[in-house]
Amino acid sequence: LGNYVKRDPSASLHWENLDMACSFTNTSDEVGFIMNHVYINEMSPKLIGGIHQAYSGDLKGLTTVYETIKEMNNRRRTMWSASNPKNYNNFRAFIMGIKGNDAIFGDGVVYEGCSPEPRQYRGQTGAQDDIIPTMDIFSGVMGFYPDNMLTKYLLDLRQYRPKCVQEFFTDLDAESPKMLENIKASGDVDAEIMLLGIVEQIYF
Repeated sequence: LGNYVKRDPSASLHWENLDMACSFTNTSDEVGFIMNHVYINEMSPKLIGGIHQAYSGDLKGLTTVYETIKEMNNRRRTMWSASNPKNYNNFRAFIMGIKGNDAIFGDGVVYEGCSPEPRQYRGQTGAQDDIIPTMDIFSGVMGFYPDNMLTKYLLDLRQYRPKCVQEFFTDLDAESPKMLENIKASGDVDAEIMLLGIVEQIYF
């Protein structure tokens, strides 16, 4: 998410005002796709602020989280204006990964200078964005994950995140039950409505 430059330094982080510092194809679809993600993640500090507020006992933080995730979703919905989905594979040529593609990669890939043993890494890019797993843990949704291949995959992706993010998720896991119990004990209907709104935004 640091791979951007402003076209007009005095203007906002709207995706139309951003360009890539380092690109793969340098097509407008690639630039628009990546820059829209930067535009979405501009809201992350406010999201984390609301989470800290709610965890500290101020349930008004739920309103901050709800309003922020709603705005993130609004920005996400501009994705196909920023980038034509028909051209996605042109700049995501390596998305399939090694793991699970045994017919192509066999036991894996040997990375010279790293290890003599073959390694297998997943493809996809979901491991790079922390918003939805953060919201799944914060809202308690993760406690209702079904036991299937998708949820195993989602949990496996956590291993690909920076250590500080993995530790952040561990902290969320520890704090969220306390917050959810606080909401239940408070009898605060507005807080319960906000929590339901957050779950709805995750679904959207």
